[in-house]
Amino acid sequence: MRSVDLATYEDTQPVAARFFQQALRSQSLAHAYVLKGQALASMYRFSLGLSQVLNCTAKPTDTVACGECQQCKWTADNANPAVMTVSRLTCVADDKGEPLGEDALKKHFSKTSSPKNITTGSVRWMMRQVALSSNVARVVIFTDFEESPVSDHPSDIVPPVEWTNRVDASVVQLLVRPLSPVIFNQASANRFLKTLEEPPPNTLFLFLTDAEENLLATIRSRCQVVPFAAEVDPAALMVNEAETKVLSPVLAQLLGGADVYQVQEVLNTSVIDALGLTPVQLLDRLQRLLRLDFVRQPAIEKDFMRYRTQQQLVESARQKLTAKTHPEHTLNDLLFQLQRVG
Repeated sequence: MRSVDLATYEDTQPVAARFFQQALRSQSLAHAYVLKGQALASMYRFSLGLSQVLNCTAKPTDTVACGECQQCKWTADNANPAVMTVSRLTCVADDKGEPLGEDALKKHFSKTSSPKNITTGSVRWMMRQVALSSNVARVVIFTDFEESPVSDHPSDIVPPVEWTNRVDASVVQLLVRPLSPVIFNQASANRFLKTLEEPPPNTLFLFLTDAEENLLATIRSRCQVVPFAAEVDPAALMVNEAETKVLSPVLAQLLGGADVYQVQEVLNTSVIDALGLTPVQLLDRLQRLLRLDFVRQPAIEKDFMRYRTQQQLVESARQKLTAKTHPEHTLNDLLFQLQRVG
């Protein structure tokens, strides 16, 4: 079992790593933070690393976890009951805040394989857990997840144990996605605003998003914002070779001014139908191809504003598809918008 040293994050996330090291050394850690950036996988790994440091019983230093104690082992396996990941796919509970049993979970996900948002029941359950007296640090990580086949691009994210108890992690994996008003809505957020404002002792809330504006103002006002660098995760850039052969030229044609309706027809027949991808999975591949193209560009040719706009357009379309808002028009509208951006 490896130890965790927050200093090791300085190579990829210097601002965040130094910020939290200083907060721990000076014992000035706040109770709630918004972790903001595009490197969602890195932000989630950092959240688990910080949780391990906070709960290590050996405590070599204020910013290092031993990796050998029971708390460290639980957190490294993402199975520590004191470290909760609240998302659409984890911490699932009924309307009264009671966690669903194995049979109820199967029934719940058979009805809706991809829940639209974090429910008020999940928030109620989380609030009960943090209200329990404890001598450990309770860390609550709010984020969004998306399930994806492992064969697409293996991820090194350790998923919460409750998810692996339901899903075969050798076939399906979790990809970290940012919070948004669609995922974390007013109803669920309102349930714990007072808890967020006046949390129990030794409690830390972390909200993972790509833009603080995507969180409700009532959440942002109670948190400190910590920016994360746009770290390029090589695993996140990988695209299945067969998909790349189809998608790369189609994307090039679209951005080069090809007829949008012809492009959409190719995507429907050659990607969605032939490769068996859902529209949401198609958007995931487009995001990765756009990112890969941007990374490969010489520094002098990089147009960050255009790239950011492209990614925002694709992410907005993803949210609409997830929420099933005008799904028949979403892809078509996105293609026209991408073409206008260039």
